[in-house]
Amino acid sequence: MASTYSPNLRLELIGTGDQQGTWGATTNTNLGTLLEEAIGGYVSVTVSDVADTTLTTNNGSADQSRNAVINLTGALTGARNVICPAIEKVYIVKNSTTGGQSVTFKVSGQTGVSVPNGATYLLYVNGTDAVAVTGTMAAQLSSGVAITGGTVSGVTLSNVSVVANASSLGVRDSDGSHVLSIAAGSNLTSNITLTFTTGTSDRALDISASNVTISTAGAALIDDADASAQRTTLGLGTIATQNANNVSISGGSITGITDLAVADGGTGASDASTARTNLGVGTLGTQNANAVAITGGTIVANASGISIRDADASNVMTIAVGSNLTANTTLTLTTGATTNRTLDISATNVTISTAGAALIDDADAAAQRTTLGLGTVATQNSNNVSITGGSVTGITDLALADGGTGASLSDPNANAVLGWNDTANTMRFFTAGTGISIDAATNTIASTVTAGGNYVMQAFTNTTPGGVTWTKPAGLKAIKVTVVGGGGGAATVPGTGPGGVVEYTRGGAGAGGAAIEYIPAPSIPGPVTVTVGVGGPATAPTAGGTSSFGTFCSATGGSAGAAGTPSGAGSVRGGAGGAGSGGTINFTGQSGGATLVYGSPTLFVLGSGGSSILGGGAQGLFQNENATAGLAYGGGAPGLSTPNTRTGAAGGQGIVIVEEFY
Repeated sequence: MASTYSPNLRLELIGTGDQQGTWGATTNTNLGTLLEEAIGGYVSVTVSDVADTTLTTNNGSADQSRNAVINLTGALTGARNVICPAIEKVYIVKNSTTGGQSVTFKVSGQTGVSVPNGATYLLYVNGTDAVAVTGTMAAQLSSGVAITGGTVSGVTLSNVSVVANASSLGVRDSDGSHVLSIAAGSNLTSNITLTFTTGTSDRALDISASNVTISTAGAALIDDADASAQRTTLGLGTIATQNANNVSISGGSITGITDLAVADGGTGASDASTARTNLGVGTLGTQNANAVAITGGTIVANASGISIRDADASNVMTIAVGSNLTANTTLTLTTGATTNRTLDISATNVTISTAGAALIDDADAAAQRTTLGLGTVATQNSNNVSITGGSVTGITDLALADGGTGASLSDPNANAVLGWNDTANTMRFFTAGTGISIDAATNTIASTVTAGGNYVMQAFTNTTPGGVTWTKPAGLKAIKVTVVGGGGGAATVPGTGPGGVVEYTRGGAGAGGAAIEYIPAPSIPGPVTVTVGVGGPATAPTAGGTSSFGTFCSATGGSAGAAGTPSGAGSVRGGAGGAGSGGTINFTGQSGGATLVYGSPTLFVLGSGGSSILGGGAQGLFQNENATAGLAYGGGAPGLSTPNTRTGAAGGQGIVIVEEFY
């Protein structure tokens, strides 16, 4: 009866009568490796930043999901999922990823448990989904605890602690030497909520005075929205806002004061006559404007104009008569409203041209912009310009970050696609003939790479340290790359069976994996490193090497077959085939055949080597035949037994084939 596997921990359950002579190895694996993983195993799993990460599950061998403790690592830019199997099991999961993101640990298609960054959760899977064992408090970090119910007492928060007792709520400082107490129920007539609103920046409430009591009047004052409302609350008049050195009184009365001196803006007298004398007012000051009598003095007018002297006649302003006048002219000054106006012509010459007069005569800014011939863009700010028509030419190429192309592109005068040229690190037009065809009628784009035209094939079979280099030829349209990993080797280590006979068996080796990649010329950056995997050697049971074409595609080599024990009857498993990756099409190499040991005397039927996509798996042999190497690129060597002096054989060498289309 064949072995089966336990549903939860995937331990190998040996069928009745099976694995005679070898059951101990299986049992040791179950007990010494797999159960230890389940009870106390620790594994680090790198979480993908682009897709869900599924824990590995293997029957009868080590895997990720069997371990008790799973440490999640990797650099994340968003919340990600880790998928566990739907079996009953307990896990300790730690989120050690960088980037501050949470990771959800769950069964595929279920909700699971979100593990915050830096947190460690105790979880169990109930066969359907992952469930948290502890409450939400256990999941919180010391740097950010949120308590939404219950009672908290004697808990230290940062550098202070909060203490609650029957008489008060106290906050201690870091060394417990001082306490700020808020007395419970003190002068409260009902339940009261104290709300602090601080705004967006730091604030300080200073109550350093011995007692701070806010009365009803004080509350009305500090609650006012602005200074004006506070003055109203205080009953202040408008004079309260004036400065002592600049008081303006426009109504009411002032009585009982000492005569205000002339130096202080008064008359220095209590009667009009004395006041006029003090102020130096002559007799003209008592006359009315409609009845002026001047009996002396001088008014000067001469041929050059009318002059106005200052008080001591030291300066004269002359208004020239007839200067540049073509006719009798009247100068009219209109000041508008009742407030004072000043016409400042302190510059040496002030000339108002016709254009200037048209500008300063405009009624508003809109009319002045029209007079100046300004367009609508003149009112925009330099950091927020909106252009909805016209054209922009002769500027520095607009960068990609600013919504441009970062390049000076000219019309290719043909249907074209604007794209990024990674080789030149700039934008460019791709037209028909650069690996694509463009149908303007249907607005579709298609590849023009075909198998027609000139064709060249290069095959790389020799390996050198660091690989060899393939150089991109001129005129290339596309390439097809085929990579095949090396085949596994068939060497074995002999053991001594009963009677001193050398007997040791090994299954057939697996073939190398393969990948086929089609690459258009614009996607090929230039020289590419080519690595060719070697076949597993005949001197040791070794897997074949990996073949690769730069970072485009690769294929791992086939594995050596499993080893049997001396004189052990039964079958010995063949080695697994390698795997291709990164290709348009990826292949897994054929596994090696099993080697059979049976009969009395002992007979051996040796498993064949696995075949790659190019064929070449070595044929299975009988016990007295020497092994032959893998027959084609990537082919595996056959199985072995060593009852005599049998030698091993190497796996087929890998290959990289580059087909060039022009």
